[in-house]
Amino acid sequence: MSTLYKAVTVILPLLFTDVDECVIGTHTCPLNSVCNNTIGSFNCPVCKDGYEWTDSNQTACRDVDECKLKTHTCPENSVCNNTIGSFECPVCKDGYDWTDSNQTACEDVDECRLKTHTCPENSVCNNTIGSFECPRCKDGYDWTDSNQTACADINECDKLLDNCDPKHGVCTNTDGGHVCSCIYGFTGEFNCTEIKPGQTGLEEQQKYLVDSAAVFRMYALEAERQSLEKQLENVLRQCALVARKPTRGKRAVLAGSPAAINRVQVDSLINNLGVAIRKLKANILSAKKACGLA
Repeated sequence: MSTLYKAVTVILPLLFTDVDECVIGTHTCPLNSVCNNTIGSFNCPVCKDGYEWTDSNQTACRDVDECKLKTHTCPENSVCNNTIGSFECPVCKDGYDWTDSNQTACEDVDECRLKTHTCPENSVCNNTIGSFECPRCKDGYDWTDSNQTACADINECDKLLDNCDPKHGVCTNTDGGHVCSCIYGFTGEFNCTEIKPGQTGLEEQQKYLVDSAAVFRMYALEAERQSLEKQLENVLRQCALVARKPTRGKRAVLAGSPAAINRVQVDSLINNLGVAIRKLKANILSAKKACGLA
């Protein structure tokens, strides 16, 4: 190698230093593209992560929607939100929740177990992946309408769906079911057998029997309650205070013959009817005074 060549290779770099356009910002690469410095120049080979060329001439870079293109790395069943040049996974989808504080995965939420479902009261809640369903009412209940918006108690006694003794049994409806008992002189639950003279149990039944007068009083109070209710409706209509549908109470009648009606039940019904009558009388008086009809 000649002495001249050695001198040139040593002196020239001292006289001419490369300018890094990428560092000093004098390059003309499109916004959001990568700038690579070269000896005496620069080039723009690719767009930054999260961007892509708008055309084959590589004149500009645009944001890549990773969520739309499904190139994101969000956990399964999480929500992907596109951002400028990237994306984020802020929450799990409805019906899912993070498995840990690092938000590495989403798992199904059991709304039925956590009681966060919106199934109607007394309906059955079944958990499903990402949601839940309310396919039917609980035993002893049925849908009130075809839209399955609410469950109502089935009166097994009225609909003859009970399993009480068909000859000597007494059916009493309960919320979501029914109970069976036997008429006086018989014992059992679903199969009533006659109590023979001298057998225990007859004296115990005797304590709960009601006479006809108590039953008639119960019916009379119920009739008075319904009459007062109609009277209150008429007063309110006259005053034009409200327009409401009549509210009819069920007759306080129990299944079975009068001799089989429980005395405690009748006493309770009589007491409740008395309270209702007193309230109705007070409401009628108040409505008349308010309307100047008193």
